[in-house]
Amino acid sequence: MHGDEPGANDATEFIGDARAADAAGVLEPGMQLGPYLIRSVLGEGGMGRVYLAEQLRPVHREVALKLIREQVASPLARAYFDVERQALAQMQHPAIAQVFDAGTTEQGYPYLAMEVVEGVPVTRFCREQQLGRDARLALFARVCHGVQHAHQKGIIHRDLKPANVLVRRVDGTPMPKIIDFGIAIGGSAGSEG
Repeated sequence: MHGDEPGANDATEFIGDARAADAAGVLEPGMQLGPYLIRSVLGEGGMGRVYLAEQLRPVHREVALKLIREQVASPLARAYFDVERQALAQMQHPAIAQVFDAGTTEQGYPYLAMEVVEGVPVTRFCREQQLGRDARLALFARVCHGVQHAHQKGIIHRDLKPANVLVRRVDGTPMPKIIDFGIAIGGSAGSEG
C-alpha cells in the first residue's frame, strides 16, 4: 500500500477513546487500532500488554496484538525498530509464532500483530503429559530449530524461558511455538515481558 492510497495510514490511528491510549499506551476492549478491534487483554509484562484483537481488513482473523510500553522517540530508535520489525516479520518457522504486521501508533508506541498461539508452557506440558526423556528431547530439538532459524535471521529472543514456549498437540505430536520475541527500542537489549 502506498502512502497516498486510502487507508495507508490506518495502522497508526486510534479509533475510540484516544485519551486512554495517550495516557500509557493502553487499549480498552472496543477500541480500534487501525484494522484491529481490541477484544480483551491476554497478558501483560515488563515491555507491554498483549491483547486479543480482531483484524477487520484486509483479511478477517484473530490476532495477538502486542503494544510496547516504551515510546519510539528518536529517529535512531525509530530506524532500529523498523529494522527489527522487518526481521521479525521474515521469520517463518513452525516453532515460531508468526508476526503478521507491525507499526507505531500516533503516540509513538510500537505494536506487533501476531498469530494467536494456543498451548501451555513447555515445562507444564511435559509434566502433565508425562513425557519421557526421548519425547522431551524431541520437543526440545523442535524448540532449538526455531531458535536457530531466528538466529539465522539476526534475531535473538532476549527472554527465552518456559513461559515463552507454548506447546500443544498437532495430529498427536507435541508442537512448540516460541512467543514473545522482543523488540529492543533504541538498541537496548532489555528483557521482554
